[in-house]
Amino acid sequence: MTGEAERSPKGLLKAVRILSVEYKKTALSATCLLKVEVGPIGDLERATVKFHDPGMGYGFVVLEDGGTEAMVHSVVLRYWGLQRLKRGKDVLVRCASGPNGLMVVELRLGELAVEAQ
Repeated sequence: MTGEAERSPKGLLKAVRILSVEYKKTALSATCLLKVEVGPIGDLERATVKFHDPGMGYGFVVLEDGGTEAMVHSVVLRYWGLQRLKRGKDVLVRCASGPNGLMVVELRLGELAVEAQ
């Protein structure tokens, strides 16, 4: 955020005008939409979509580490600009431990993910 400030009579800075606000999507901000507490957020990992059912509002991915599954909530998909996932699609995910196991908090499609590394 950028803005203009001035000093109060007590010498404290106070904002008088906001000029711009930058918003950057992060995995941490995605967790706020889920309204659940999550553990530490991990690194980006390769995964394959096991299934996604938009009607149920969630799906699962299988991590490349040997079969660990992580839940993908539709709110997280929409946050990252996606509507649905196709079974078998390669993706990059960032996971955190949620109340019922691993949860995806960031998701990038495979072809886009290659550019990110």
